[in-house]
Amino acid sequence: MIGQAVPYFDFLDFLIHLGPIVVIIHTFTMFLLYVMFRNSLSKSKSVELELIHKLNPSESLKVTPLLYQSLTILLLTIIAFTLHGFCI
Repeated sequence: MIGQAVPYFDFLDFLIHLGPIVVIIHTFTMFLLYVMFRNSLSKSKSVELELIHKLNPSESLKVTPLLYQSLTILLLTIIAFTLHGFCI
């Protein structure tokens, strides 16, 4: 999928070459979003803070098998992509 026409370009090379670019673009994007939305990022009103303190996370968050299945599949996919370059 990633550079299949080039046999020596594997997933780790993809991460190594694109990693620094992604970090730079992410930093620039976060700075730009901060500048654009700095007025709406001001401190909340006391009423909103009271509502936040009344929330109970255990009522909203449920541990489901689908969460563990999704994380397992994601982890196995990343491991498979990483090891693919060593198995060829």
